[in-house]
Amino acid sequence: MEFHRKSVLILIVLGVISAYLTLYTVKAHSIAMRHIIEDAEGNAVSWRTGPSGSLFPWPKEPGMLQILSKIDEVDLLIYRYLIKPWVLVGLSILMWIVTGLSISKRFKVVKTLAVASFITVWLAATLFALTWSAKFDWPDYEHINYGFPMVWATHVLSTYSGPADTWQINIVALYINLLFWLGPMVIGAAIILRFRHRLLK
Repeated sequence: MEFHRKSVLILIVLGVISAYLTLYTVKAHSIAMRHIIEDAEGNAVSWRTGPSGSLFPWPKEPGMLQILSKIDEVDLLIYRYLIKPWVLVGLSILMWIVTGLSISKRFKVVKTLAVASFITVWLAATLFALTWSAKFDWPDYEHINYGFPMVWATHVLSTYSGPADTWQINIVALYINLLFWLGPMVIGAAIILRFRHRLLK
């Protein structure tokens, strides 16, 4: 009984860490892409506006003053070594894999209609989220954004110089969206398998 409680506690801790890391990754990448600027050599890194924002312990956007503001050493380390090389995304994926494997190891994986239905519905929701669109009829920049929670594709219809038909693709945002949706699917399927395992006992 004690072993069972410890196993459940470990799984809960892994799930919480995975969820936190995923949410942190989404927020940090979103803020970094929109609010951090660096020179061509990557030596001078700063916030686009002021007062300064923050990437630790939780990402926070900078203020609205149109001045470059200094980025502190901790935020600079996070940006250069975790966000820019996509290490955060990799860690988030790894944590979900470890969590899923831990659940599968603790409970026998049984193929059930419930799990198949859940995965099918979740994948449909994922596809819907990735293709979710919002049109913005701005006078000098008419465009359609695709993706939720992060915009990974933008179809530009017109700019200040006239009509346009161009696409802007953000691969990092696409990966983060996939992580955001597919990670919880692994946990959800494992939870369903847990209850199915109980019914079969």
